[in-house]
Amino acid sequence: MKTNSNIKYDRIDKMIYISFIIIMIGIPFLKSLSYVDFLNKIHNTFFIRSRAYFLWVSIIFLLIIYLYSTISKKRKVNYIDYLFYILGFLGIISTIFAIDLEKSIFGEPNRYEGILSLFSYYLIALNAKNLESKKLRVKIINIFIIIGVFQSIIGILQSLTNLSFVRRFPGSPYMALGLCSNPNFYGSYIGILLSIVSIYYIYKTNLINTILVILFAFCLYLSGSTGPLLGFVLSFMFIFILLRKKWYKMLSLGIIIILTLFISDKLLIYVQEEIYGFEIASKYYIKEDIKENIKKISSGNKNEIMSVATNRVKVWVNTLPLFKRYWLFGAGIDNFRDIYPQSGYISYDKAHNVYLQIGITNGIPALIVYMIICFIPFAKGFKLKDKFSHALYMAFVTYCIQAFANISVIDVAPYFFLVLGLLIHQTDKEKLEFKKYFKINKNK
Repeated sequence: MKTNSNIKYDRIDKMIYISFIIIMIGIPFLKSLSYVDFLNKIHNTFFIRSRAYFLWVSIIFLLIIYLYSTISKKRKVNYIDYLFYILGFLGIISTIFAIDLEKSIFGEPNRYEGILSLFSYYLIALNAKNLESKKLRVKIINIFIIIGVFQSIIGILQSLTNLSFVRRFPGSPYMALGLCSNPNFYGSYIGILLSIVSIYYIYKTNLINTILVILFAFCLYLSGSTGPLLGFVLSFMFIFILLRKKWYKMLSLGIIIILTLFISDKLLIYVQEEIYGFEIASKYYIKEDIKENIKKISSGNKNEIMSVATNRVKVWVNTLPLFKRYWLFGAGIDNFRDIYPQSGYISYDKAHNVYLQIGITNGIPALIVYMIICFIPFAKGFKLKDKFSHALYMAFVTYCIQAFANISVIDVAPYFFLVLGLLIHQTDKEKLEFKKYFKINKNK
């Protein structure tokens, strides 16, 4: 028989669970509405911004759930909560002193990642941290995977078909973008999912997990985004060391992914060039993009090196001097365009590096707090032992690595903060102990 206390715990978990399901489904669904020409003719701006409005409204419900769970003392407030409070406070300070106050609140047009969106991310992470039911935590990730399968189907239709009703990326119709606005963002999204199902495959090699690995690896390549793929590869190498006792499973996983990427490459070229007669640009094609970047780096030419990763290196180099002026509170949330030295026909509204973006727009203190929040579950993750925890851990590591060459957007960030919050819960009882992992056996 359940006690009143247990019933309240169940109520909180159910409230968190339902809110997450609505958010996970709501973001891509509302994005899909912006692809419908009939609705765009009615009110184009509203349907483009609808997912941002949706996230901002969700703040009310997420905050109520969080306050109820903490004030009623059914969930403990710990140092992670306080770190998020500090991050939120620093965001408010940055907004108050922002170059463009309105942009800091609502975000750059078409990005919508102002302080309101950041608050929704933080509340998602905090509520995920407070979700006690392991069954519901696993269900959330399973639903995320199901949504990911749907996104994968859309991505395949975008890259490998010529169907008129499918919305494609302007100028590069062969690059899959799903319902994530951009192939780079789609790559980040799929990279998280591929990481999760890869761990599931390692722990249980069955037909379903094998199909999911192949599907997500296939779509990751179709996105044409090199950063997320490299992020996954580096994460895979890291996890290989962590799960070295399962080396034979990881070896078979690696072979499957390599074969999938090879087939993806050949199929994409055949369909686009042989069937549709569309020439694929090298910089928007992973294999050739990697070759070009290696060539530029090895050339030793400064201008060539600056153009590596589609001019990302140039953006990073030009961003660093700006810290002299904006190191404390930043220029204002999502105010990057207003301070970056723009030149040419391309205008940069993001630093193309999540960490530089936080530091220059929100200040170095905010960046430090954010890095601490990420470092704690990363360091504690060495002690995780079960399948679900390792799946969250690899997804978290993959996103954090690719974030060095990508940007945060409302189509992907909520899912990352959901994973972050769930991972924090999984590592909550672990202590930061490094000696047992790095000690040297003197007898050897």
